[in-house]
Amino acid sequence: MPSSQSIGFLFYKFQGLKHPVYAYNRIYESGFVSSNHCHDFPQLWYCRSGKHFHKVGETVYQCTKGAMIIVPAGMYHTFWVEEGESSEIFAMHLSYEAALNAPPELYPNTFANLFLPPFQEELGETLPLYRIISHKSQAVVEDCISWLCMLSFAVEGMVQTQEIYEKVERLLSVEEFYLPEKSRKKALDLIHNRIIPIFRIVSYMNIHYPEKITEDTILEQCAISRASLYRYFKRIIGHTYSQYLQQLRVRRAYFYVKHTTYSFSYISDICGFFDIHHMSRLFTKYIGESPRARRNYLRQLSK
Repeated sequence: MPSSQSIGFLFYKFQGLKHPVYAYNRIYESGFVSSNHCHDFPQLWYCRSGKHFHKVGETVYQCTKGAMIIVPAGMYHTFWVEEGESSEIFAMHLSYEAALNAPPELYPNTFANLFLPPFQEELGETLPLYRIISHKSQAVVEDCISWLCMLSFAVEGMVQTQEIYEKVERLLSVEEFYLPEKSRKKALDLIHNRIIPIFRIVSYMNIHYPEKITEDTILEQCAISRASLYRYFKRIIGHTYSQYLQQLRVRRAYFYVKHTTYSFSYISDICGFFDIHHMSRLFTKYIGESPRARRNYLRQLSK
């Protein structure tokens, strides 16, 4: 487990919405090993001090101060700290809903670095997942990280979303990240024509997951072709749209199983499953045990 020096936070709600940036700064001690896992969103990892190893896909990187890694959505990764070492790590991601609300023209580097790795071939540029940034760039990055960390103590309503995007853009606009001018238009075209439509689907499903969502509904609501849905959703998100919807419903069901005494039949209804058997089957598939077994286990822990 991370040491007591860890600091983790989810930014407060501003203007009635959950803030789009999630970030944390932690010190991982000797012998720490994370599970091999993936996310439905891309992540940025930055080594502030010490040394650790990060495996992204099948490639292992040794990370020391100034090392930065982008982990694309859906890509499995793990990290560990060797015996006798420690590492201070800053991690960050932006939500898909946030990407819908931020003008890509103002933040092309933010989008390019976090969301465009699956489109390297189309972009015609190599966006390396791993970088060692210069001392000059480290100063910029450290300033942005300190500012982002201070937001955890901010008073609701005092910080505007655009201010945060400007800091994130500055963080990702250091020389080692900068997208060449010749690639910016192509990158913006990819964002508008490929990535934003998929974000709209994700955003729609995040809101309407309790309802019956058919493929035709998605195509109609999000103005995307069937071919693009099949071709780009998994490429960007790391799962098919049906797998994403299943996992979304299971995550919500897990919340109700853990934090409420609602009946399993009721949880099944409010999370969009066909029936309790359908919920139990998918819950077991993704969580590793049935809803009843998980609730019983959690009750035993609480005792």
